[in-house]
Amino acid sequence: MTPTRREVRRIVDLAEMVEADIRRRSLQPGDRYLSTAETAKMLRVDTAVANRALQLLAKRKVISRRQRAGTFIAQVDGTRKMTVLHRVHMLMSDRHPQTEGWLNAETVLAIQNELPGVRLQFHIVPTADEEKQIEQVIRESLQAPQPKGFILIRSSLVTQRLIEASGLLAVIWGHPYASIKNLPFVDRDQRQIGRLMAEYLVERGHRRVLMLMRQRLLPGDHELISGAREVLDKAGLSPSAITQLCLPQDPEEIRHGIESELETSEEVPGIMARPPLMAEVAGEVFVERGLVPMRDGGMVVADYFDKAAAPYAVIRPAYEADHQGARLGRLVSKLARGEKPNPDHRLSPVRLEIPEDV
Repeated sequence: MTPTRREVRRIVDLAEMVEADIRRRSLQPGDRYLSTAETAKMLRVDTAVANRALQLLAKRKVISRRQRAGTFIAQVDGTRKMTVLHRVHMLMSDRHPQTEGWLNAETVLAIQNELPGVRLQFHIVPTADEEKQIEQVIRESLQAPQPKGFILIRSSLVTQRLIEASGLLAVIWGHPYASIKNLPFVDRDQRQIGRLMAEYLVERGHRRVLMLMRQRLLPGDHELISGAREVLDKAGLSPSAITQLCLPQDPEEIRHGIESELETSEEVPGIMARPPLMAEVAGEVFVERGLVPMRDGGMVVADYFDKAAAPYAVIRPAYEADHQGARLGRLVSKLARGEKPNPDHRLSPVRLEIPEDV
């Protein structure tokens, strides 16, 4: 059973509990530790979740797992160079879990694999008290005896600016704001996402396009919009043929916005939706009006991370889920070794997936 995104932080917390148990028992390298079933019983979770926590500790080089032999406290064998970092703080806005969900477990494990021995620590940053919280984390990191780094997950301008000014090691997961010049970043190729979405609708013959975006636009959103408009402009669509709505993740508000557009438009627009929820609501509105989604109006979604097949066209990563995690981890590791990355960003390619029956 694969953990949901909301379980990822729980897995990190459970791994910390296992480490605390190891310390409490004063176990030494080479000592045997609990089996997966025994760990699950101790943590009061199912074995699949316990196994993920143990996997994370194995990536950290805290334990070693030997097939048919069991789990042991790891020996320091020196076969892999350890990063000089002690801890990496992963800063995430409190809006992120509601709008985009937690990181998936494969991504977290991929980051940890590139940073053996480093502790990953999640911080949910409250929007209402963001500056104070970030300044506190920075102050504690600067005063710590061991070096620490940061991964900024779809972070705000306030967070990016404060972390950049601190001089601490940091990598952005997402795009930096235009005024942020010194923080490297990893993201999907957002401009390519916009191009692929627009090309799909143009090829289907749409001469009107409705862009359904998140209420709070981030730098990556602007890249997506720019990529889409490049294609739509080249196809001869006038600015008046393109409507952009920035909506909250609220079905009723999304429905109202889509219905208003359909009532004022002489033809059914093609739908470009950033989050899947907006495409789902658009599909419901189409059906209620006697339209057939994907026949009368094409739909394509940018942020579809479910492994299951979708009823509309979606953008998928060109690589497996752990690809970006590995890139993030390698970039952090390179910075920790004092190396200047060139280029200072990594854009992961994407592909368009169209349902077979369309």
